[in-house]
Amino acid sequence: MTAKDLATGREQSIVIKDSTNLPREEIDRMIREAEMFAEQDRKMRELAETRNEADALIYSAEKTLREHGDRISASDKSEVESAINDLREKMKGDDIAAIRAGIERLKEAMFRISEQLYRATAQAGGGEARREATTGGEVIDADYKPAD
Repeated sequence: MTAKDLATGREQSIVIKDSTNLPREEIDRMIREAEMFAEQDRKMRELAETRNEADALIYSAEKTLREHGDRISASDKSEVESAINDLREKMKGDDIAAIRAGIERLKEAMFRISEQLYRATAQAGGGEARREATTGGEVIDADYKPAD
C-alpha cells in the first residue's frame, strides 16, 4: 500500500502480511468452540444487562427517596426500601427471572410514589398555573388563514 502527501510530495509505503500461520484445523476448532459457548455467552450478557437495569432502578429509587422523602407516606417509603433491599439480595445470585421479578416489584412501588408526587404537585401548583394564564400578558386579536 502506498500513500502520497500531495502538499509535500512525500511518499510512504507499507506491506501488510499475514501475522498468523494457524492451520485450517485450528481455525475450525476455534469456530466450533465459539458456537458451543454462544448460548452461555448470551445468558451471561443477559444477566449483566438485567443487573445493570436493576442497579439503575435502585439508584433512581434511592434518589427519589432522598429528594422527596418528606412528601412520601411512611408506608410507601417503607415498601420502596423493602423492594430495594430485596432486589439487592437477588442481584447477588444468577437467577435472571428472580432479578426481573424484583425489578417489577420496585417499579410498582415507585409508580405509587410517583403518582403521589404528581398528584400533590398538581394540587399545589395547578390553580396557580391557571391564574397566571388568565391574568398575565397582553391578548392580541388577529386574523389568520390556514396553510394549504
